[in-house]
Amino acid sequence: MENTMYLQLREQTKRAHQSLEKVIVQHIKQVNSVNDYLKLLKLFYSFYYPVESRLNQYLNDDNLPSYSSRRKANDLLKDIAAFDASYTNTTLCPDIPAVESYTDAVAAMYVLEGSTLGGVIIAGMLEKQTGL
Repeated sequence: MENTMYLQLREQTKRAHQSLEKVIVQHIKQVNSVNDYLKLLKLFYSFYYPVESRLNQYLNDDNLPSYSSRRKANDLLKDIAAFDASYTNTTLCPDIPAVESYTDAVAAMYVLEGSTLGGVIIAGMLEKQTGL
């Protein structure tokens, strides 16, 4: 049963994964300097912060193990501050997924978790492009 639910979730979110991947890869390929990298971090933060705010309405460590350690916005903010200590976020992504239930939140978290699996690949691309 659990495997069937996983396969259904993966199939139902496949297009979203592929669409997001195309957009993100375009941004990553444009990173050629520390300033470009900082822009990419800010772009990620502008998405993760409002999405995680919505997820927080439905998810916590009691109903999703290790939820608090899975959130990325605070880590992104720390990375941004390492390059730009005066950063204050004023622009958040207006086009974020609707999260209106626990089920929506779990599905959104599934996509976010899946996107982080590409982190090693992204790090390799950025190192090659920038030497960072």
